Amino acid sequence: MDYIGNIEYQIYRYFDWDVTFEPAELKYIFRVHNPEGFATNATTTNGPIYSYYRKDHLGNNREVWRASYTWGSTTHPAVTVQRTQYYPSGLPWKYNIGDNPGSQPYKYGGKEFVEMHGLDEYDSDARWYYPAIMRTTTPDPLAEKYYDISPYAWCGNNPVNRIDPDGRDWYFFNKSTGQFDRKEQQEGTHRMVIHSVEKTKEGYEYDSYTFVDFADPVEDAKDIDNGQITQYISVTDKEIQSMLDAKGAFDSGKIGFGWQSQGGKDFDYSYTTLPYKYSQAEFNPTTMKSNALFLPEGDYTAHNYMNFGNYLWGATGYTVGLSYVELQIGAHLNSRFNSKRNNYPAQWDSKDDQRSIILGIYHAQSMNYRKKRK
Repeated sequence: MDYIGNIEYQIYRYFDWDVTFEPAELKYIFRVHNPEGFATNATTTNGPIYSYYRKDHLGNNREVWRASYTWGSTTHPAVTVQRTQYYPSGLPWKYNIGDNPGSQPYKYGGKEFVEMHGLDEYDSDARWYYPAIMRTTTPDPLAEKYYDISPYAWCGNNPVNRIDPDGRDWYFFNKSTGQFDRKEQQEGTHRMVIHSVEKTKEGYEYDSYTFVDFADPVEDAKDIDNGQITQYISVTDKEIQSMLDAKGAFDSGKIGFGWQSQGGKDFDYSYTTLPYKYSQAEFNPTTMKSNALFLPEGDYTAHNYMNFGNYLWGATGYTVGLSYVELQIGAHLNSRFNSKRNNYPAQWDSKDDQRSIILGIYHAQSMNYRKKRK
């Protein structure tokens, strides 16, 4: 296998019978990954075939379900193709549904579980994690900041109250107030941890932590560090539907969607909806910044102000009948060639723009928005 960005390639190498010449190499796209699943058979006439993750409250991939698809003249229904249970350490059970050499490897915390040659470790970005003993096999690159903890410890030796999403950074937000609390300042990929105090059935209180991604981990982290972003706002599905309905998303067609997607029109949600719906976000149209991140219900990715507008736009586009590919390409072309109407410089969509669009599409699909059309 070979990886380039979010694309996974299958590679075959062929040698002459006497191995005297350079091997011939055949490479083809095996999977195209996104935060909520992956596509296979992307380059075939019958593809792509979409598969989606079902995650638990910690962001672990519990199930993989394959959407219905047509292959030749046969239509295959949607089906669960993989189901994974875990030990508390994140080690998958020995016997799980759909686990085989060709099954997808992203499991605990959404990280890749590498089983080749019996390795059985998670590639956790900054470190490799061996869940059988709850220790990393590579030292913490920032171990000098924590002399009282082993450089091979996981979650600071406290996996009940902490998570370690990439082996490095922890950002803490308070669930009850939505306010940013603190950051254990380190270098590397930035993630969020939402803290709340919950109760057991017996009435005992305990700390609960939920792991959340940033749609734009670089810029969003900078805005938290410089004090621009100070809170996150939870957005329910009911609120999302209300915003789309108010702008006519459930009545619009594809042509109307294209027209209303221009800058300042109905489906430019960052300017026509969010300033009035969430005034506490304090949007500045000059800097295009606000003090808030938005976390949609049921998602594990938080979006800044402009990206949440992209999220709603993606949800709207799927609702009117457009596909993932049509919306992603359309967003690129709109940003690049319709800049005068949009009132910003010509540019291709950034990775975080596209990520938010994809997640908005997925939300609309998972909530059956097309069936709510009037």
